[in-house]
Amino acid sequence: GFAWANDDGDFTSRFKANNLFYVSMYDHMTQRGYVRNVPGAPMCACVEQMPTVTRSDCTQIDVDEKYKIVHISGTNEFTAELTDIEIDFNSCKGRYNRNNDLHAYVAKLALDGKLDNDQRSELDKYIVGNGRCHEATDYAMVEKGYVTGFNHDESTWFKVAGSDSLYVDEIGKEGFKELFAESPEQIVWRGCASCISSHQNI
Repeated sequence: GFAWANDDGDFTSRFKANNLFYVSMYDHMTQRGYVRNVPGAPMCACVEQMPTVTRSDCTQIDVDEKYKIVHISGTNEFTAELTDIEIDFNSCKGRYNRNNDLHAYVAKLALDGKLDNDQRSELDKYIVGNGRCHEATDYAMVEKGYVTGFNHDESTWFKVAGSDSLYVDEIGKEGFKELFAESPEQIVWRGCASCISSHQNI
């Protein structure tokens, strides 16, 4: 990914299209062969359209510009002309010495006053950091009004074991044997909410 300053005159903003072309068309497609999107994500989009991740690589541009400034004789005015420009594309140098890290680079832009803190904190919704995926998932579920779990007819089925969102205290091996023996049909139903559709109910 990459980021740029709010000021349209800042070089990170003026040359953001160059950065986009380099990352998407040259570095990723031509050099690395990335020609398809990650399932569930667009191939290219702003961060708010992308899925939640723990971290993201980052590319920044470093620009050297040369100007020719001429004083207009007999006046207090000057003219300026851009005569040469050189753009290099490098891994981002982020805050806290974290390089090639989009979250740290945005933090540095905010520290330098090029982005505001609201923009920096908004990124936390999408780049959540190592070990925080469960928190981000729980937050998204609450925001959308979703509840994890699996509904079953308790008068017909008795849940004996489960994990993750289907967790239930297990009744143990002997408890299962006893229930299974008492069951009139002796059928075990396995439900898997995260499996492919053909394996969700067996």
